[in-house]
Amino acid sequence: MKGKAKLLAITLVISILIPFFVISAKTNVTADAGDVYYRNVLITHGDSLWSLAEQYKPEDAPIRQYIRAVMDLNGLKSDTIYEGQYIILPVR
Repeated sequence: MKGKAKLLAITLVISILIPFFVISAKTNVTADAGDVYYRNVLITHGDSLWSLAEQYKPEDAPIRQYIRAVMDLNGLKSDTIYEGQYIILPVR
């Protein structure tokens, strides 16, 4: 249970701090990605990494590559996400 509480605390801190910063960086979502920004997203019932990728990925980015980038960015070891969880998504 301590691990879940720690994860929740970290997620809460990130969700509070992210809106105050506009993060710009290069990413390997595509070879020619340009400026990438990050969006903190609350997972709701029925969300999956695939559905979020379809909604947020750049048009020219391969969906599987985008999902892998999201997993790496959020330290996810699997593609399972949970309602109430916050994840960070790269967006243009």
